[in-house]
Amino acid sequence: MPAILGARSWSVREAANGRLALDAIRAELPDLILLDLTMPEMDGFELVAALQANAAWRAHAMAGDREKALATGCDDFDTKPIEFDRLLAKIEQALATQPPP
Repeated sequence: MPAILGARSWSVREAANGRLALDAIRAELPDLILLDLTMPEMDGFELVAALQANAAWRAHAMAGDREKALATGCDDFDTKPIEFDRLLAKIEQALATQPPP
């Protein structure tokens, strides 16, 4: 997926698990976070909760898993297998609605 997203002129970073993702976010706060809810080390729900606990990293979040993800603080939720056209449209919409830095 990084190659597909990177082809859109976006800078893409990847982490092998939730703990590494949290470390990367601590190092450089991204404009957008896409995550798998079933990551090793720290799952996506735990990662979102950690982000929500820190105002500097607060995820601006949005039903089983979808409702839980949205209740945890996620802005949106998607399923696998990924439909890239839909995902790209969601990413573009999320980035377009962000306030300027």
